[in-house]
Amino acid sequence: AFAARHPMDFFTQVAEGFEAVGRDISVAFEKLGVGYNRSNSAAQRADTAAKTGIVSERAASLTSLPAYVVALGAKVRVVDCGGNALAALPADLGALVRVHKLNAAHNLLTALPPSLCFLGALRVLRLEDNRLDMLPAGIGGLSKLEELVLADNHLRVLPASLGSLTRLRRLDLSRNKFASAGPTSDPGVGDPGGGNGDGDEGDSAGLTHVGGCAALTELRLDGNGDFLQGCTALHTLSLRGCPVDVEELRATQGYEGFEARRQANRSKQIHGQVMIGSRGLDDGLDHGQHADRAIKGAHT
Repeated sequence: AFAARHPMDFFTQVAEGFEAVGRDISVAFEKLGVGYNRSNSAAQRADTAAKTGIVSERAASLTSLPAYVVALGAKVRVVDCGGNALAALPADLGALVRVHKLNAAHNLLTALPPSLCFLGALRVLRLEDNRLDMLPAGIGGLSKLEELVLADNHLRVLPASLGSLTRLRRLDLSRNKFASAGPTSDPGVGDPGGGNGDGDEGDSAGLTHVGGCAALTELRLDGNGDFLQGCTALHTLSLRGCPVDVEELRATQGYEGFEARRQANRSKQIHGQVMIGSRGLDDGLDHGQHADRAIKGAHT
């Protein structure tokens, strides 16, 4: 009776139930990890993937992803191919239209196929510990992405479309090479039409594009050196909850320029009679001890 009265609600609940079951199964497979691969042949793993929609090829000594993975297409929900020696992902990876988790961490990837950007159901993408020096220009097409882990790569610039990931909650950019980024003219990097890859003349590393990720709650930039130096348009920085000492922040190269922009932006708001709360005018550097109180400003 409920299904007849509320057909859309009913099917939504059913779909969400299946998704929850799929996530539970994927967690179980993750716990099995390498032990599962060692106890099953490649043919057995392929058969299991066909039945469950979960591809478990972690630490299987692979140099390329098995053909069966893409062949399964819409049946696939989870792909775990971490800990191998993959130099590339399949060009037709976009066939996995219903995959919601892709783990390709700890491989030898130097680039990602453009088709990755068509995985509209993807929620978790783990690519840490690879050799990536850029991301596809269309990565903003991953509209449901909630977690993106890119630590320990060679990234120097972020594409403009990254700011379109409005559901992204966790972004790990630790230990990349943003601090040494210079102006780029590589066509297609961050701009589907080519041209200046950073999308912002004042930010050669494209780090300000992260500001478009409105749902972001966790941002990791560990080991990127003087990340402020590359963000020459940045005037608002929030480090709430981070145990960063104010003096350490002041010692970061690029801080003086950032502080000047922050003060100029605050003055502009005041002179323009912009109504903002008292917390937005609180210059925590004068009396705070931690970065979560240090810098506050109104977002543009």
